[in-house]
Amino acid sequence: MKKILILLAFIPFVMAGNSALALTRDVSIEGQLDATGNMSAASFFGNGSNITSLDAGQVASGTMPDARLSSNVVTPDAIQAFTSKTITAASNTVAANSLKSATTIVSVDAAAAPIAGQYLRASGGTAAGWQIPATSETTAGTTASLTTTANQRVVVWVKGDVIPGTTAQTITVAYNSVTKAIWLTSAAAATTRFPFAIMYTEVPGAGTYNITVTTTGGTMANIKITVLKLNL
Repeated sequence: MKKILILLAFIPFVMAGNSALALTRDVSIEGQLDATGNMSAASFFGNGSNITSLDAGQVASGTMPDARLSSNVVTPDAIQAFTSKTITAASNTVAANSLKSATTIVSVDAAAAPIAGQYLRASGGTAAGWQIPATSETTAGTTASLTTTANQRVVVWVKGDVIPGTTAQTITVAYNSVTKAIWLTSAAAATTRFPFAIMYTEVPGAGTYNITVTTTGGTMANIKITVLKLNL
């Protein structure tokens, strides 16, 4: 092997493998030539300081290792950890598969792409996905199937009319056979029709159960059950 010392200023340095390194100030390179005249190893110097050294494989492939100073050289395809960096320019595009919280790393890359109006909602301590803030559904009749997820709040409205007959009646709204709200009619003539509206709210938990509307007597009609789901 032959040792060489090259002084370069404002010229590109072409390494084996046809990769070019552009030098923008006075830099010296001390290296070795192999039998074919290609540089097999090199050390870069600037202002008297050793900036970095390349072995034969790095010279051939055109890759740059970590600098021998107080920081690292960033290379396009190397696996490196960044610390204490601030990225501010609008021209930067940063893509990440997770977000850091005070205690955990929250994965977001498993979530489908968002649509307009959605927000990022945690599904647990380590995962989050895109969610519509609220949805609603309306069912005509005295029974509506309701499917909810964990931590989802619902607001339920029931409206309709009733002919109670000559005796006061009780209209009951229940979810999963548990009473949530009641409405009392007055005794009236057999043909008197009373409009009514009942509302309740709760966080029922994950599951699928029926909302039912019943009366102790008389005749109900025009019943509609509307549910607003709040994805909090």
